[in-house]
Amino acid sequence: MTEAGLQGRLADFTLEEILQLIALQQKTGLLTVHASYPMFLAFEMGMLVAYRDRRRSGGDPLEGFLKRYGFFPQETWEHIDFVAHNSNLDLTEILANEGLLSSEELERIQQEAAQEDVFRGMQLTDGRYNFVPGRDAIAGLKGRVRLKVDGLLMEAVRRIDEIVPIRERFPSSDTRVRPTDHEPETLQQSDAQRRVLAILGEGCTVGEIVAQARMSEFDTLQTLDELRAQNLLLPQTLEVTATNQGTKTKEKALEDLGVGVPTLAGAAAFVLLVVALLLLVQPWAPYRDLPTESGDRGSARALALGRQRLEAALQLSRDDQGRYPPTLAHLKGSEWMEERTLNELRTRLEIRLRNGGRDFDLVERTNSGR
Repeated sequence: MTEAGLQGRLADFTLEEILQLIALQQKTGLLTVHASYPMFLAFEMGMLVAYRDRRRSGGDPLEGFLKRYGFFPQETWEHIDFVAHNSNLDLTEILANEGLLSSEELERIQQEAAQEDVFRGMQLTDGRYNFVPGRDAIAGLKGRVRLKVDGLLMEAVRRIDEIVPIRERFPSSDTRVRPTDHEPETLQQSDAQRRVLAILGEGCTVGEIVAQARMSEFDTLQTLDELRAQNLLLPQTLEVTATNQGTKTKEKALEDLGVGVPTLAGAAAFVLLVVALLLLVQPWAPYRDLPTESGDRGSARALALGRQRLEAALQLSRDDQGRYPPTLAHLKGSEWMEERTLNELRTRLEIRLRNGGRDFDLVERTNSGR
């Protein structure tokens, strides 16, 4: 990448590759993605510092996130709009000044919204991108964050990997779920699980729960799947019927598949039914382009991404220290890699020096070496 900028097609250079390049070269500037899911990502020395550009026309990603997931009622939004039209305040400033969100909540939600942006952006295969380098490109941005790109990418890869089996169990936003007779152990419930259980009603759809859960769609789906695994809710199915005017989807709860620990026969019947319905019912938009192969692809992709980050960190360590570190543990506390990411990668990879320490290989650990 030169200071003249970077532009091209996502079909040739994916968002994941672009973000890695910006992070590794510690670039400052604004990345614009023109696609079915438009994005504005601002960077300062390789760190993501903004995912919304209010200097331009178009929807505010933070506002969309808050509305999509039911953070405030309509009357609150009317008040926010009134303040916005009668001041020069940014949405983040209004939320803080009006006491609608604490600083900790606002920081957490902005991180969740940025993570969802990266998660969706990494699934784009068609569109164009343009990176304008320099501090002038990000001057005047408000509501800024400060997030490490490698952490965002690793989390996005995890979500892409894990959404496939979750989507098999909840194939559509119209999928109905209902509570079982099993009593939850409230002391072991997370805040997210308690919130979803409070929303859940007889015949409630996944889409209705997502719209009220006050967290990202992926997090809500993951929470629903956790509750399903704890036998606290049961997904029901859709029946597709044809009429003389054409074929349309009709919501109808089928006979219960049973509660308690399912039998092998019941589980097999449920899986077969879901697979059949997947051929008839289109999954909801955010996940329609996700790969359907096994989770091995996501695991391999995460490992490849981690390997690239480690290689760059090792090169930076050599430039700083004059030699490669003898073990990956020596990267702890460095500025080039987040410690949590490093700890995860050390369970999979190790460094082996060669040529008298002038070069190295990253190799996968054997089971006995973990």
